[in-house]
Amino acid sequence: MRFSPHPRTPSKAAAQLLAWVILSAVGLSVGAVLLMVSNKIILAYEDATPIPKAGLYILEASRLLTFGLPGLTLAVSQWVFLRPLKGLRLWILATAVTFPLVAIAILGASFAAAEPGPPFQQAIGLAVGTAIYCTPMAVVQWLLLRAHFQNAALWLPGSYFGWLFALGFLVYGATAVVSPSAHSFPTLAAALAAIQGAVTGVVLLSLKPKRSAPSPGA
Repeated sequence: MRFSPHPRTPSKAAAQLLAWVILSAVGLSVGAVLLMVSNKIILAYEDATPIPKAGLYILEASRLLTFGLPGLTLAVSQWVFLRPLKGLRLWILATAVTFPLVAIAILGASFAAAEPGPPFQQAIGLAVGTAIYCTPMAVVQWLLLRAHFQNAALWLPGSYFGWLFALGFLVYGATAVVSPSAHSFPTLAAALAAIQGAVTGVVLLSLKPKRSAPSPGA
């Protein structure tokens, strides 16, 4: 499915929205699997091999780098959808570099789900945390989209609310749907990306192309 802004028929709009949601979900889920596998390999190597102190530092640095894998796979999967727009190859770099901040928000939401606090305080923390940790990704993506769309600023609130709803699901509803375990991590990642993708997908399809912007597929 090739991205076409402002699809002319509801069926085309629905098909494009579904493609964006699926690609986002698959991208983040694959990254979650790669993260799990790479960390297991690193841990197994640590347990099986005598490692000098300098080597331990290298392994710890490698482990930290693996946390960028979900952001990279999410970025690539979204770029596959957006590739008809020229100049969006930086989407991969922009999304992957800012995703670790989103990962912090996901981690915080996980802690909030495990140890719930007062409802109002929890809701405020969720809203503020989303704004702090998820806005940088929205901003760098908006900077790329504004070269192509007149109303690209809609991406900013769209991305915010997409992550807010996704993190809200993690805090309030994930445990009722997905059993909390290491094996459910990829499924949970797919659910978060699908929720976020449903919101941003609607925004993406409502953006108005600039007349001077390169047409998709050009």
